[in-house]
Amino acid sequence: MQKFSYLAIAAGLTLMPLETPAALPGPSSQLTFLATNQNNAASQNSMIADAGTPLCYMQTTNQGLVDLSHLCQRSAPTIPSNPQVVVLGFERSGDRVVGQVRNDTGKPVRFAIVNYAVAAPTTDAAASFTYVTPETLQPGQTGNFEGTLSQPGTVTVTSVEWEAEPNS
Repeated sequence: MQKFSYLAIAAGLTLMPLETPAALPGPSSQLTFLATNQNNAASQNSMIADAGTPLCYMQTTNQGLVDLSHLCQRSAPTIPSNPQVVVLGFERSGDRVVGQVRNDTGKPVRFAIVNYAVAAPTTDAAASFTYVTPETLQPGQTGNFEGTLSQPGTVTVTSVEWEAEPNS
């Protein structure tokens, strides 16, 4: 096994230095780590753990094992069954419509457009659109939109369009 002065959190082989030796478990500050990659294959010299040994653990100098499996588990991000950019809310403010959206697609999106209509009892509905800022929304990120209204009346958001970020 490789000896490190770092705690290896095996989700992607991320190494995090411990703050001080006092933060280490037990009386000794020397530890041995087995780091695993995302496929639970052992790193460094292609070592394979015994059947009774967790794939992600640290070994103290007195040969005790500390199971780090709960730190090493990495699940794939869940993609919604109906991925979309969701309108969280909007309101009319004078001659403007302002609101907020959230990217629930599970992937980065760019150039999100909010389509809306203004309906008045005496005129036909006027359709328009506005872009969301920022230009690119990461998964879970919110963005704002603001558009100009051409007539009085009730504002309705009709749809949201977006483009998938290339290479995502």
